[in-house]
Amino acid sequence: MCCQVKIVNSQFNPHEAGGKVARNERIGARPLVSCILYRSTSRLRKNRQIAPFHSRKRHQKQLTYYTKKAIPLTPKIEVAEIAPLLSHWGIEPLELKAVPGGLSGARIWRVSHEGHEYCLRCWPVNHPSPDQLRTIHQLIEHVRHLGITSVPKPYRTLTGNTFLSNGGHLWELTAWLAGQPLGSHSSNEQQRIAACETLARFHLAAASFGPANLGVKREPAPGLLRRRDLLAELLQGRLAELFQAVHDEPRSPTRETLLELLSRIERILPGATATVEHCASIPLPLQWCLRDVHPGNVLVIGTQVTGIVDFGAVAIDSVAGDIARLVGGLQCERADRQKCFSAYARLRPLTNDELRSIAAFHVGGLILSATNWIRWICIEHTVSLANTTQARLEELLRQITLIGDWNMQ
Repeated sequence: MCCQVKIVNSQFNPHEAGGKVARNERIGARPLVSCILYRSTSRLRKNRQIAPFHSRKRHQKQLTYYTKKAIPLTPKIEVAEIAPLLSHWGIEPLELKAVPGGLSGARIWRVSHEGHEYCLRCWPVNHPSPDQLRTIHQLIEHVRHLGITSVPKPYRTLTGNTFLSNGGHLWELTAWLAGQPLGSHSSNEQQRIAACETLARFHLAAASFGPANLGVKREPAPGLLRRRDLLAELLQGRLAELFQAVHDEPRSPTRETLLELLSRIERILPGATATVEHCASIPLPLQWCLRDVHPGNVLVIGTQVTGIVDFGAVAIDSVAGDIARLVGGLQCERADRQKCFSAYARLRPLTNDELRSIAAFHVGGLILSATNWIRWICIEHTVSLANTTQARLEELLRQITLIGDWNMQ
């Protein structure tokens, strides 16, 4: 019996790029459903979600995703290829729905099969590597075995593997986690506390993954060492290069926002660099961490956390980096931040050095995030000056203005 596949197009986004569904065609006994992803350049620009990668003369028309590293846009993808892939897990999908994949460059589909919901993810080329993805899945299975059900269970193929290599990409099938992303501005106190408690439970479970002495040995945090080096590069001339690139742009409200952003960074950069450098010299307990647990990767229903998604950045680091990523992304007042830290520490106590390092992670990361956006816009030209970009820049400006509210002493 052949499988009838229903394709549902979600709202267009730069990573799924859902196009028009063509008619069903049968080739022998197998139904073929083709989904054309190519859209004209003008229509892509109208959607304001994909920008042309161009030189100063702005004459090239190659399209890219605007991720940290530009990923070429695949002109089209045949959805008919997805159903055969799912057969490796013994699944004949009744429905496939493309959903947003964030800025990671991954493509994601929601799969319905016999009353169950699954998440099919196609990872970007070269990230993660097979060894990295295998470790990610082992970590997830480890914490699930210890009772952490808020992480997506990876399903094994019929041959016993937790992922599939096809077409130069790695594919995984996990449980679909219900819920809505935790809002940066719209979250309430109960949701924020629940998110921090969930993160603490994850860290407690993940601490026993890997070498037995991993959580005992103390070393400088890799995330702080990276921030220290990149901030030093800004002081040594990279910031001046960004100023020059912004000055070369035509006058516009965005250009003025970028100049104000750079001016504020220039004022706080020496102090922030010194603080990060100091914290980067302090040995901290290291363990497996998420490293990208921003509020959008935490799912909630009401006041209950139902999921943590996107494990692509998992690596060994200090828990302070995860706390900074989550609480810093929530953009709450100092009193609310202290409640978040206390909620976490009730389950997984924090040392004074870890508490100081949270601020260093946040401040260093915020400055580097802002300078990355400026580089993408004015040097690499991989981000369009759409309304969403302007809003993001204004939010970064607001957060950098409030950096003094984070006690870095």
